[in-house]
Amino acid sequence: MTTGEPAMTERWDRDAARHTYAMPYWSDGYFDIDDQGRVTARPQGDDGPALALAEAVAAARGAGLRLPLLLRFPDILHHRRRHLQQAFAAAMHAHGYGGGYTAVYPIKVNQQRGVAGELAAGGEPADFGLEAGSKPELLAVLALAKPGSLVVCNGYKDAEYIRIALIGRRMGLDVVIVIEKPSELDHVMRESAALGMTPLLGVRMRLATLGAGKWQNTGGDKAKFGLTPRQLLDLLARLRAAGLDAA
Repeated sequence: MTTGEPAMTERWDRDAARHTYAMPYWSDGYFDIDDQGRVTARPQGDDGPALALAEAVAAARGAGLRLPLLLRFPDILHHRRRHLQQAFAAAMHAHGYGGGYTAVYPIKVNQQRGVAGELAAGGEPADFGLEAGSKPELLAVLALAKPGSLVVCNGYKDAEYIRIALIGRRMGLDVVIVIEKPSELDHVMRESAALGMTPLLGVRMRLATLGAGKWQNTGGDKAKFGLTPRQLLDLLARLRAAGLDAA
């Protein structure tokens, strides 16, 4: 029976190791096998320096640490963030798009400081932000975000959620409260008046047209979240009447 793996009698080399562990399919250039058969990490991609994991373990043991160890590579996070931003910049240039782009990381993906904290610390406020979808997530985001950076507030919003978001704005963050239901505007207007602040608002629209892709059935005029065009016009009228049309 053939398994596709090198037989024990065959010569074992780097290519055989790469094939056995399917490294080209998951490593994306960040991990490889060196000439000595050791697994290496390239946190800055193919063009960056390589670190043999065995050497890292030996250095940790020499410092008095014991196995098992968890090795983190924050440079991989920063390299992926830059790659994403450069891809958007190239596409914007190619298509003559004159607007801006800010990469926003949803903290629900991974809340650990070694991930969310590293991304927030490494990104520039002008081109990187964080997204929260609940009160606990918003509190974590406010603790991690750099002054002046973008914070997007999604999810269910009661009065307390809105108040925390407005406090984040007072802390020097560009906190955008995304209105997904008409009733959320009541909380926003009441809490912003109580704190004497002008909120930054965004709106999630429920368009009649469907997109394409895995989540296409969550859109359209039967979507669970978002305002209809009629509700958007009503919201704008209420903001103008309250003197908040600049929000």
